Amino acid sequence: MDKTQSVDQAHLRKLCRSGKAAVVPASTMAGFADVIEALPWNPAVTGLDWDRIDGSELELSGLDRARLKAWLSSVALGRDTHVVFWLGTGQPCIACPQEFGIVNLDQVLWRLPGRRYLCGASLQRGEFAPEFTHFAEYDGADWLRASR
Repeated sequence: MDKTQSVDQAHLRKLCRSGKAAVVPASTMAGFADVIEALPWNPAVTGLDWDRIDGSELELSGLDRARLKAWLSSVALGRDTHVVFWLGTGQPCIACPQEFGIVNLDQVLWRLPGRRYLCGASLQRGEFAPEFTHFAEYDGADWLRASR
């Protein structure tokens, strides 16, 4: 297994030990790839075609709590208590409380190049219940785009 896409990375283990993150079994996220792959992709196939998806974007540079809260109130992720970072098909994933996860995208996704995908989730009887239609795409730099 490629350790650059694994929950076994030292920084992710540290986040889990601190209680700021938790591992989500691969089986819980099994259908997420199908949802993402079925969405419209841009012509270069380098990411989702947000011109054809009802969504909203958030510039992460200079992000403050008020702007984050306002954006969250406009997107589907805002209805969830957690975000789950998808590390790839068949891979366990990482969940974080919603605001912490978004503010710390770079920390959680460190060493994972390119566009990354996440979805919202809630805790139900101690288990994460993902909402695959509450998805977002992180460009790996300055922008997070999410479905409404």
